[in-house]
Amino acid sequence: MNQVDATILVIEDDESIRENIAEMLTDEGFAVLVAENGISGLKIAQENHPNLILCDIMMPQLDGYGVLTALRKKPDTELIPFIFLTARADRTDQRTGMKLGADDYVTKPFSRGDLLEAISTRLAKVNSQEQYIDGKVAREREKLEQIYHYDPDSGLPNRFLLRQKFNETVATRNTSEELVGILSLQILQLRQVEMVLSPKERQELILELTRRLRSQLGEEDALFLMNHDRYLIIANIPKTRAEIQSLLELILEVMAKPIQIGTFRARLSMLMGISCFPEDDVCLEGLVEKADFAASQVSQEIAYEFYSSHHREQNLEQLVLEDDLSQALEESWFQVFYQPKIDGNTGAIVGAEALVRCQHPQKGLLPPAKFIPIAEATGLIVPIGFKVLERVCQDQKRWNNLGLPPLKIAVNLSPLQFRQANLAQTIANLLSPHGLMVLPNFLELEITKSCLIANIPRACEILTSLANLGITLAIDDFGTGYSSLEYLQALPVNVVKIDQCFVRGLDTNPKNGSIVKSVIQLCHELNLRVVAEGVETVAEARFLQNLSCDELQGYLFSRPVPEREFYQFYLDWTASEVPELSQLLPDFVV
Repeated sequence: MNQVDATILVIEDDESIRENIAEMLTDEGFAVLVAENGISGLKIAQENHPNLILCDIMMPQLDGYGVLTALRKKPDTELIPFIFLTARADRTDQRTGMKLGADDYVTKPFSRGDLLEAISTRLAKVNSQEQYIDGKVAREREKLEQIYHYDPDSGLPNRFLLRQKFNETVATRNTSEELVGILSLQILQLRQVEMVLSPKERQELILELTRRLRSQLGEEDALFLMNHDRYLIIANIPKTRAEIQSLLELILEVMAKPIQIGTFRARLSMLMGISCFPEDDVCLEGLVEKADFAASQVSQEIAYEFYSSHHREQNLEQLVLEDDLSQALEESWFQVFYQPKIDGNTGAIVGAEALVRCQHPQKGLLPPAKFIPIAEATGLIVPIGFKVLERVCQDQKRWNNLGLPPLKIAVNLSPLQFRQANLAQTIANLLSPHGLMVLPNFLELEITKSCLIANIPRACEILTSLANLGITLAIDDFGTGYSSLEYLQALPVNVVKIDQCFVRGLDTNPKNGSIVKSVIQLCHELNLRVVAEGVETVAEARFLQNLSCDELQGYLFSRPVPEREFYQFYLDWTASEVPELSQLLPDFVV
């Protein structure tokens, strides 16, 4: 603190001494405030916060000790340097002042040099303290900035520095054709892997991931850690989508390599979504949102996806359809269609598969692929599935009243339905009011493999309780995904449905033919019936017939049709009123 910057308050009741001190300090370049007693001095100090106070001890009304005591009680004045001016040099007086917080004593009479030395020493000490405090504050601020803006494990900047870098990058664009890529990277399985690592190993893992990503970036590209397992890259060097795509391929290549941390070795997969400035958006928030959205649309086959407005339109359509499905349940938009199953030996209709359709009042008949995934994701598949079961019971009762023999109707059971508590009792409650408990084996439930493989003992309990109701149990889509012989042996199932991907073209595809032949032989040895779905050609039907496949189902015979059309189809089929089918399948007895 320079003298010209320092303000000194002189509190002295002796006018001549007060004026002499003020004149001397003014000559030295100090700004000077004066007070003739303790009360006015205290008020001036509280209002002006001088850099130093010279105060007499012995004053009327409020002495120097009282002034000092009052100043030290206030946070805004407690640190002001305070020097007593006194004619008494008694040690007791000095101790009293020091206890109250005085910084120094100058004994009257004093020379100009004595007073200026005391003032200079005190201000120098204040300067030193301020510099120390300023330095400490600066260091703490730097630490806080580091903590606030950078991840402690990777050292990467976080989202709080993102805007600054984005603005700097965009400012370097020369033309609107030069793109800035915003890449959102989601590291999969990271949290699961970290659970088996020590804190030190977890940090090593993050550092290795960061190192690999940085190794593929240029100096002008910026890498950010948005949260624990999500990175974001501002790609400044690539200028076109093709160049950005080349960068993506390099990142995928380096990230696909196994990571070795101590004795632990793992491969981590990654999803990337990309948006481009200025094509997709000019706002940072919009670009990040679109990159994240693109990452959410990534398929398993391709690990990255560029943002497309078409994806957003699809997403919006899906959200609207989610709301529509709730309304569909309330207003009975769902219908049950039936696709017949043909006996492989006799050609007779021995049953059908019940398939749900949704008749939307504005969009017409929705295909299952349109609404079933949404129903499964939202949990609406459970009430929809039970609505289908209820409708099948009603149709069976109607057919029975019309004199039709009981037909075995297959109904798909979703994984969510399968996990419902008291499933068997719920289905029994559906059968009983329609008098269907007395019709054995009229109902067949098709179970997907995902219902079974998670917990085979529990699946066995559930299936046994269903079998006790006289329900036939079938494994759907056999051969796809994870197909294990274990559940064929362990579970009380009756039927296996061969997936249509193996049936299609099996007469011309030797591998498909071998697979289907093996499945049929194996199932027959286990006393299981086999249904082949997706039969579309006469050649496929004859091939399956020669392999003694028990039941055939597919467009060759009929598409799924509404209940009344299926009823009429059944009558026409059994009455031989459709001779073209007899000509189509001459080996069948129709």
